[in-house]
Amino acid sequence: METIIVIDGTPYTFVTKDGATSLKIQSETTASKDVKPKLINLPIVWVVTRSNGVPLFALKPKLEDRVFRVLTAEKLYAEKIQWFEPLAHFYRELIWVNPNCLTQNPIKLTNMSRGRKLSTLQSLIDCRQAFTASFPAIGKAAPTVATAI
Repeated sequence: METIIVIDGTPYTFVTKDGATSLKIQSETTASKDVKPKLINLPIVWVVTRSNGVPLFALKPKLEDRVFRVLTAEKLYAEKIQWFEPLAHFYRELIWVNPNCLTQNPIKLTNMSRGRKLSTLQSLIDCRQAFTASFPAIGKAAPTVATAI
């Protein structure tokens, strides 16, 4: 399966095969005496995939991060990376979402795949408020959510 992701105006093709996703690099034929290596421009992006390799979304790394990565959502979560709260310590900007994975549900969470949800901070707050209204005894024991407006 091929997925085209446009990053900073340049389209890059990612190939998913046998549960792994990789960047497809177009090569040139050169003379055999040509020993000078060609420069390969990697996109400045982290492509986040499902465990089966299907790309879910892409994040823009910070300056101190590795420039290019393809990693599973599980690895991203293990590193505590966030893409929905710009004030979070491990925040990375969401720059692409796989359009084949988007559907809306009643609590405004975007279903990325079975077992994955992409959400905004406001949708998390709304969900918690709806939950505590339905189960007030549980809501009293839960920590409060503070918002800055």
